[in-house]
Amino acid sequence: MKKDYKQYFIALFVALFAVVGISSIGFAQSEGVQPDQFAVVFEAYPEDESKFDVQVYNVTKNEEALRVTVEDVNVNHYHNSEAHNGNLYILKEIGDTSTDDWMYELWVYSAERGRLLFSSKGMDFRVAPDESYIALSYPLPPDYFYGAVGFLDLAGGGELVQEFPYESIPDELSIGLEEWSDDSSGMWVKFAAGPSPQIYSKVDTASWQTTEFDLLDPGVGHENDLNPNISQIVFSDLPAFFDAMSAQLFLESGNPVTLFLYDLDKAEIQVIAESAASAFAPKWLNNNTIEFVDPASDFSERTIYLLDPSVAQVGEPAEVFPMSIPDGFEMPMQTLVLSYVPPILPVEFFVEEGLPAIYPYIYSSDNGLYEATLDYGPDCMGAGACAYGSMMARANDFGVPQGTENNPYDFGAARQVILAKGIQGYFIESQCGANCSDALIFWLYEGYEYMFGAKAGSQEDVIALANAAIANSIP
Repeated sequence: MKKDYKQYFIALFVALFAVVGISSIGFAQSEGVQPDQFAVVFEAYPEDESKFDVQVYNVTKNEEALRVTVEDVNVNHYHNSEAHNGNLYILKEIGDTSTDDWMYELWVYSAERGRLLFSSKGMDFRVAPDESYIALSYPLPPDYFYGAVGFLDLAGGGELVQEFPYESIPDELSIGLEEWSDDSSGMWVKFAAGPSPQIYSKVDTASWQTTEFDLLDPGVGHENDLNPNISQIVFSDLPAFFDAMSAQLFLESGNPVTLFLYDLDKAEIQVIAESAASAFAPKWLNNNTIEFVDPASDFSERTIYLLDPSVAQVGEPAEVFPMSIPDGFEMPMQTLVLSYVPPILPVEFFVEEGLPAIYPYIYSSDNGLYEATLDYGPDCMGAGACAYGSMMARANDFGVPQGTENNPYDFGAARQVILAKGIQGYFIESQCGANCSDALIFWLYEGYEYMFGAKAGSQEDVIALANAAIANSIP
């Protein structure tokens, strides 16, 4: 009974498959030795919110690679750190951003030593897999309106050796760093209008020549994945939705959606698959293999497309999704999944005998976020008098929990705990005065942040709730 809901839910969210906090060193390759992967974990100082203990953990070797104390970490930046070969690259925010007296700084830490690499009034960065260069995007003085992409020569001492202002690119397009090729020979830069890219620029680090690719002619949409090694992009023509109602209406329309493979160098396009009003969530697994939601199945499975069928297939990663839908969540599940966040739920919510079953009251649902109260009975509608607890999930690439305005995360009050499957959890105890707040448990998984709360609950209560949800939703 529960499995049937995946038929139309799974196809609507884009699943990420890199473990949260892990800086992947190099793109997945079909042959050769894979580089080690590293996780970056932040732990705030309770007495000083500007200071963090930062651990770099070698996931491949299951050992700690580096531990340092860092001040002024820019925890609100979506890409605030990377780890390569035990080296930590991290963004800092210096000064008061409400005034003109502020600056972003990029630092590298090795052992206990830190070194300032670059500073700007705003910045993003990507470190080459071999740590030869760092690609930077930043605004140009004096007015900081126009953006540029620059390259630091790490092997040569960290000097800025190249800068590309991209003066020919239309001003209305936002500039963003996409990714490096595996061999560090090329960096891809994206220029987008809203969620969809319109131009790619590939920077060749050997010649410092740039090559621009027009993405408007093939019609590359927001659902896409670039392979930087072979200059090919897989994408669909699924429309972008900015509210749950539009997504639901499109789902009911049955309109066709087509998945394409586009060769940027040859300007050649081919159709891979077609669906009826369903997302594909395409993902390159290596230079020969694309994975996507299979429209020929019940839309609960992902399938493999091989560029060269003579090359052996790779295994399919399992999706994050509840294996059983708890009672009372059957209809709300549609709203949860339309938020494009893979939902994580327990098989059931345990309540004392004689109390009504738990129903969610979803008061916020957006692209990359859902929030709900957990109520005793379907008629509570979020009222405090009949509240069991709360839940929240959102996209998160920060590496640390962020919370929301309705469900804030308190760095100083958080206590680190270990959840099921070895996931790092962050517990915040309930506070009681005239009323009791929820005891909260936060954790991060595959590019998303999750939270469950239980009113006046104990640490054991919320950990048990989180573990039940993880066991039911993460393979």
